[in-house]
Amino acid sequence: MIETTIVLKFVFLAIMLVSLVGVFIPLIPALNIVWLVALIYGILTGFNWVKIVLMVLLTILMILGNLADNFLMGAKAKQKGASWWSLSAALVAAILFSILLPPFGGLVAAVLVLFGVEMLRLKDWKQAFESAKGVVVGFGWGVVARLAIGLVMIGIWLAWAFLVK
Repeated sequence: MIETTIVLKFVFLAIMLVSLVGVFIPLIPALNIVWLVALIYGILTGFNWVKIVLMVLLTILMILGNLADNFLMGAKAKQKGASWWSLSAALVAAILFSILLPPFGGLVAAVLVLFGVEMLRLKDWKQAFESAKGVVVGFGWGVVARLAIGLVMIGIWLAWAFLVK
């Protein structure tokens, strides 16, 4: 029985670590996969109050991580002068093209739409380019944030799996 439990823990850990590749690919919900694996582990091994608290913490981290890239992309573009209208249009394009042209269609569409709307608004391609560049920089920081949050989530799960009784 102990060998099975150890193998199960390492299989779940491997799935979590592999899912972190999804941090770099916008369509793969890496943090959701880490969270789901932790939930399945909890269901299979049972919950007590400590494990429930850890699962709630993992849930909060997953939600924050999933919002981080959107916030950072918009914040960086806004910092570079993008209007709320262009940010809204870019968000709609990102959602639509993430579905139509995965995995990077959403990111490419967001940058192009933001650039286009800013060009129409400002009639200045340099400023429009700076705003669009802000989306790309924000995406990069979003990747860093999601990767860090994913590693923290895995660390919490490791403590749960190996230290909490």
